[in-house]
Amino acid sequence: MALLVVNVKTMKKLIIALLPFAAFANISDVIGHYTPIEPTPPPSTIQAIETPSQIDKNLCEITATYSPLANNSVDIIVDVEFLWWYSNVTNLSYGTKRNVIPIESQVAQNSTMLAATKKQEFNRKWNPAFRIGFGIAGFQDGWDLYSNWTYYHSHESTSKSVAPLSGGTLQSVGTEVYTSSWLPGPNDITFSKLSAHLQLLYNQFDLTLGRKFWISTALGLHPYMGLRGFYSQLFFRLKGTRPDHNTATVTDFRQSTQAKQKLYGVGLLAGTDANWHFHTNWSIITSGAVSLTYGKYQVTTRLDSIGLFDNSGNIAVESHSKTPDNTYGVQTFIDCAIGLSWEDTYYQKAIRLKFDAAWETQLKIDYHRLHWPNVYYDYPGINGNLVLSGLVLRGRIDF
Repeated sequence: MALLVVNVKTMKKLIIALLPFAAFANISDVIGHYTPIEPTPPPSTIQAIETPSQIDKNLCEITATYSPLANNSVDIIVDVEFLWWYSNVTNLSYGTKRNVIPIESQVAQNSTMLAATKKQEFNRKWNPAFRIGFGIAGFQDGWDLYSNWTYYHSHESTSKSVAPLSGGTLQSVGTEVYTSSWLPGPNDITFSKLSAHLQLLYNQFDLTLGRKFWISTALGLHPYMGLRGFYSQLFFRLKGTRPDHNTATVTDFRQSTQAKQKLYGVGLLAGTDANWHFHTNWSIITSGAVSLTYGKYQVTTRLDSIGLFDNSGNIAVESHSKTPDNTYGVQTFIDCAIGLSWEDTYYQKAIRLKFDAAWETQLKIDYHRLHWPNVYYDYPGINGNLVLSGLVLRGRIDF
């Protein structure tokens, strides 16, 4: 028994002594059979792909770049766009049409009331506009630096009228008049004619850094980020008149409001474009972007009242007021588009031509911040959105 114990202890000491040599042998064996992995070539050595048919299906995860073209070190981008857009400023009705209607009353017989029947809104008028862009693409693994300028201008005038009041009363059932919240006494002072004018000037400047790449044999993405700046003017004018005729005098009452808003700001922009190729040259394109800018709102409101002309032409009542308001705030933008694109390369793939037809919509949240005139009442400011939307025809050349 004592001999067996001694042998077991000797075996343990022998195993412990041989462990480092066994580990070293295993490591040597691993090193001897190790084959170094070839390093992945830098992105700059990956050749750009002009068409989806050239993409290796097994290498789609590399995100092969779209630019530059095969025979160019970088691509110069020039594009020109024709815009056929309409503008819509929400929450900017200029008046209300009202009608005298009978009411049933056990106390007062033949009672009437002035009821609202229709809000008067500006129509959506289509106007031409343009956008021009310039950039450089293909540097540093296919990244592109791009800038564009969008210009839009619209103006619209409208007029609504009804028969003048007979004797200046509102007792006859069926009598029609107009009222407006933009003029003092919106529920008390009535007009037989309203004339309104709306004018919009809009300039937008974008500067983006992005990269277009392929994520499959048919789908390409172009995420980008950058800056957006804008300058805009909104001008609103409204005039209400109420001539009342009788045999002795001619009473003429007029009120008008002019409201002007200037906005400018700068901020961040981020978005992405997508191309889904169903043919070598044809693809469906979509895009979406959001932007937050910070800037200044300058709003000025002017109210003029002239009333009670007699036959001699004398003015009995005249008043004028002007209310300025300057504030700073954030302007939110949401852009989206969808359309059809065609492209091809020429001159041994040194030039790419691209033509797009798309529908684009831009939403500016709380863009309009005009104020109702506050001569007799302390009216708050009213906010409304601006929508620019319509057809975009784009031509682009990369060379």
